[in-house]
Formats: sequence, structure tokens, C-alpha cells
Amino acid sequence: MPLYTDEFMTDPHRVYRELRDRHGPLAPVELAPDTPATVVLGYREALRILDDDAHYPADPRRWQQLVAPTCPVLPLLQWRPITMRTAGAEHTRLREACTAGLERVDLHALRQVVERTAISMIESFGEAEPVELLGQYAFPLTFQVLTEVLGLPPEAGQRALAGVSAVLDAADAESARRGNAVFEEILADVVRRKRDHPDNDLLSWLMAHPARLDDTEMVQQTAMLYGAGTEPTCGLITNALLLEITDDRFGGGVLGGRSRPATRSSRSCSPIRRGRTSASGIPGSRSC
Repeated sequence: MPLYTDEFMTDPHRVYRELRDRHGPLAPVELAPDTPATVVLGYREALRILDDDAHYPADPRRWQQLVAPTCPVLPLLQWRPITMRTAGAEHTRLREACTAGLERVDLHALRQVVERTAISMIESFGEAEPVELLGQYAFPLTFQVLTEVLGLPPEAGQRALAGVSAVLDAADAESARRGNAVFEEILADVVRRKRDHPDNDLLSWLMAHPARLDDTEMVQQTAMLYGAGTEPTCGLITNALLLEITDDRFGGGVLGGRSRPATRSSRSCSPIRRGRTSASGIPGSRSC
């Protein structure tokens, strides 16, 4: 069963049901032409596989030897020095650095960043013009918030967004590689600047971690955080709005005008470090 067709994209849940009915908890699929894989559809089977690093490691380098270099999904699934593509001590080292950095993000300040960014985007929409929810709102909103959390300058964030979009919209492996190269080049430039001028942001915290990530590892961790933070969040935003629009249990108050509208805050704050506050004027260092 191919997973790269319009049929799957239109109704993936139906395809999964058919695969489960036909094959059980483990079903053969194709991620791309001539790129076979097995999709795990059973909960217990998934737990067993995810808990067995010896037989099912996250490191894909053995798999890479079996696929053609022109495989269109290779740029997304190939080995990288990130937590999602490593195993053993290497995985532990990278995971500890990422976890320590993420734990320093102030979630209360982050909420203000999300509200400020979302309100600005919503106010830019014309009243009579249709808006494509995913491409014009959920994805750019999530990407912009992550850019601020990570500490990229706005201009670098916009160029990084263009690079990621090129990867996601690529029709072939070569186009995906070009987009990925642009994205990583932008991140590498930001990492070099952060080495010389660390700030109160997630990238600087990753650099300061005892794991001592090198520049290549920093670039790859940043790319991973963008990817892992964007896709699930976009799905959450779009599905939450779908429920509000189609299910009275969730959206009755919104559609009836009884919900409290979001208001613009008189102050805006960046995701800041927990602990003592500072009056230095550095973005993200003031208390909210």
C-alpha cells in the first residue's frame, strides 16, 4: 500500500483501518516508489518495538544502505546527529542537552509570545478574504514562535521558513536536498554568531550545556526542534479548530458569542529563563 498517494493524504484513517483489517498490527507499505517499510498499527507491538533499542534502533544508517540515493524521503529520514536518529550513549548525551534547554523556557512568558504573534497574524487577515488555515496561520504561527524561543533574528527566521517550505513542497529528492541545504546554511550562520554572542535563548542554553555540542550538532538539534515543534503543533491547532467548528460540545460557546475574546496584552515578553529577573534590556531577560 503506497503512503505517498492523494488517497492516503485525503483520508489516512481509512487507509490505516484497511491496512489493519488486511494485515493486522504490522502492515507492509511504501513510503515512496521502491521504498518499502512496515507500519506498526498495534499499540502493544509499538511499545515492544520502541522499548527494544537492540533490535529496533532509531539509528537509520543500516536502512540507508538499502535505499537508492535518489529516494525522495531520504533527506527527511537519513541519519543525523539528533535524538530521533541516534541510539545508546549518543542518544542519551543529545537528549540530556535538549531536555535541559527546554526546561529553562518559561511557559507563562511563552504563552504571551503565542498570543502576541497570533493576534498580529489574525489582524492582518482581510475580513472578506478566505484564509488557508494551515499554510497562512498554523504553520507560520508555530514557526515564528519557535524562532523566538530558539533565538534566531527575525530575518534569519523568515529565510529559514522559506528553506523548510522548499523541503516540504519538494517534488523530488534533489529539490528537497536544495531546500534542506539552504535551511542548514542559515542555521549554521546563526550558530556561529551565537558562539560569539550568546543570549538568553534556547540556542545559547544548548551551547552552554556540559555535553559541549559542536557546530554540526547544534545545527542539527535546531533543525530537529523546528521539525518536532512545528508538525504536531500545527495538527493540534487545526484539529482543535475543527472540533470547535463542527462539535457543539467544544464550540457552542464560541459560535454563540459567549466565549471571552482574546485581548491584546499591554506588554509583550519573550520566553525567559526561570529564576532571577534582570533589568539588562536583553530580549527575554525582563520579568512579565
